Amino acid sequence: MDSVLIRSRKNISFNSTEYGTEHMNLDEIKKYGPVSERMYYILLVAIVSYDCLVSTPIVGTLVNILGNAMDDYMPSNAVLLIFELIVNIRLIIIIPALYTILVCMRNNREKILSFLAIAIGWLSSYHLRAWNDHCILTITLLVIASYGKDFRKITKYCILSISTVVMLAVILCLAGMLPDYVLERNGRIRHSFGMLGPTSIAGHMCAVMLAMIFFRNGSLKWYDHLFIIVFFASNLLWIDGRAVLLTGLTAYAGNLIYLVIKRKRIIVPETICTVVGRLLGYSYIVMFFVFFLLAATFNDKAWEIYKKTSFTESVGGRIAIAGRFLNELEPSLLGNYMQKYDYADQSFEQIGDYLFIDSSFARVYFIYGIIGGVYCVVLFTCIQMRLLKKRQFFRMFIIAASGLVFLMQRGILEPSYNILPLALFANLGNDGFYETFYEPEVTDVRHSG
Repeated sequence: MDSVLIRSRKNISFNSTEYGTEHMNLDEIKKYGPVSERMYYILLVAIVSYDCLVSTPIVGTLVNILGNAMDDYMPSNAVLLIFELIVNIRLIIIIPALYTILVCMRNNREKILSFLAIAIGWLSSYHLRAWNDHCILTITLLVIASYGKDFRKITKYCILSISTVVMLAVILCLAGMLPDYVLERNGRIRHSFGMLGPTSIAGHMCAVMLAMIFFRNGSLKWYDHLFIIVFFASNLLWIDGRAVLLTGLTAYAGNLIYLVIKRKRIIVPETICTVVGRLLGYSYIVMFFVFFLLAATFNDKAWEIYKKTSFTESVGGRIAIAGRFLNELEPSLLGNYMQKYDYADQSFEQIGDYLFIDSSFARVYFIYGIIGGVYCVVLFTCIQMRLLKKRQFFRMFIIAASGLVFLMQRGILEPSYNILPLALFANLGNDGFYETFYEPEVTDVRHSG
């Protein structure tokens, strides 16, 4: 009689109905995957790179040069139509998105929800056509087209695209070919290094850092730490992106704590993991609710509290703007058209004409409407619920931490500022997560030898 000790772990059964390539067997993946994947990654690099280039004066300069040249040979309406097509060329991602829905998805519910999301994305740009702003539609198509794709590969391509454009802008700025828009805040000089503003370059660098930590899942390489050191140093010395710095410190501290837990193989009770996971799962709902509650109750007494430190003053400024629009604008299902100004277009001396909603939470509600706000909350909550189902709590923490920067800055649904939404349908893998966070359940099974 031999005694065999079998160690099983709780809640680690693989769910065959999970998103991604789990729906298709190996032969189907080989048959349908390569063509759509090649097209997807090419378009992903093009869209993220273009989205990042828009944050530099390069695109505006080229548009002015081409526009002046074409005006001599073509009617103005034809010129505007050509630029409209160029700006909206990123919507060609609809081809792999539709291919994914019709060919790769096996679940009818997923197909219906995907078509519904595309319809919402199109409706969200109803009031924004003068901007050529199809932010929600673009990210929706990217999310759908990411179905079953390897998120590690997605992250690598996005990081490469963003880093290349940012480095190009910095090099051209240092060479004197791009302007360095310099701002002063509380006696500190803030540089943009070829971008349209300090928050632009800080936001792109933060996107790379968050994607890197999310992608590594706690196992950063030495060159990742080197980039993070450069990120913190440049923010402290030249950029002064406080929301970005706070988010980076929070994510990096969480990474270090997770690494200690993983290395020491500390066992965390399942109850604690479940409670923390639930709290993180609803983090975006809580953040949106608290933000607009503070905006609705904003008054002079609250402003006196916010003004005690420069950081809370910046937070209070965002909340004050949201409170102003809550009072002045009627709730809109599809959003409101607003004149758009940026650092390169309007100086801070003309503050009376300056209208730029920095907070992503405020932007998605006031500019994209109730539909846009609800869509954003649902999108991130679905991502968190998926990660909770896979018990990837550290990645849930990173997504929740990203909300800190988007409380202050734009870009929550722009791929060059935030690639984390692409994790919704992508193939994430388990990355050995269960080896750390669950107590083993030991069962004795005896059989005859």
